[in-house]
Amino acid sequence: MAKTTNVTSSLDNLFKSSKDSMKNNKGFEMIELDKLKEFPNHPYRIIDDESMEQLSESIKEYGMQEPILAIEDADEPSTYFIISGHRRKRASQIAEKDFAPVNVLDIDMDLAAILMVDSNNKREHLSISEKAKAYRIKQDAIGRRQGVRNDLKEDSINESINSSDSERTIRRYIRLSYLTDEMLSLVDEGKIPLLAGVGLSYFDEDEQDIMFRFFIENKFYPKEEEVNYLRNYKSNVSNKKITPGMLLHVFKREEKIKKNNVALKEESLYEYFTPGTPKDDMEVVILKLLQMYKNKEITLT
Repeated sequence: MAKTTNVTSSLDNLFKSSKDSMKNNKGFEMIELDKLKEFPNHPYRIIDDESMEQLSESIKEYGMQEPILAIEDADEPSTYFIISGHRRKRASQIAEKDFAPVNVLDIDMDLAAILMVDSNNKREHLSISEKAKAYRIKQDAIGRRQGVRNDLKEDSINESINSSDSERTIRRYIRLSYLTDEMLSLVDEGKIPLLAGVGLSYFDEDEQDIMFRFFIENKFYPKEEEVNYLRNYKSNVSNKKITPGMLLHVFKREEKIKKNNVALKEESLYEYFTPGTPKDDMEVVILKLLQMYKNKEITLT
């Protein structure tokens, strides 16, 4: 569990350029858990794992050592968006607590979003999707506060996001946030490489849904060069929308899908063919009958 001083330090850093500084802190309150809500578009998973169980046991025995940070919901007074402490709230619920100590900050939602990302990005084992969504949330909030474009200037994004990742990596993560949750899950699972995911993010949601179903049904996951080929192919055809047929053509599924070999026992076939009939002749007859069945010229009873 992080120490309270870490949060205070983070808060000082966040407000050090503001003349209001810690005046933005409305103070400590005991607030009902039911009135504490998840921050809008909160990108981090809250998992009931062993770590959560340990945190719950600690809260049950010693109480919450670090207050939750929150901001009051302007549209619903006396309810609060959690900035930092989503796991602590969940652990308190498991510990059957009704109230939690909360520091309510008097700041705007964009500043709250920045602090929410900064306080959570220090967590270990963040997934690709969590980092992607978090970077996007912070970038958008910074852009609104600074009055600049969402993509920010090339020489400022690394400093603004305040990450050890390189500018190129940050931009790739932010681009990944344009993937659907289903497609992002394939990146998290390592089925789709990160750079292939970046390429897929340029397709709209409907196209991503079509591709996701195609990938799952065919157990096929594209590499970066295949995604780039698909993007180029799509830009050069009259029908600009992705279709299953286009995917089949581009990815040459007739070559990639593992074929199932159907074996018919020889003794079974000789019930219908004269013993010694060449296999090629039997195949011709069987395929002709199957074609007639497909054309509904014959039926099975």
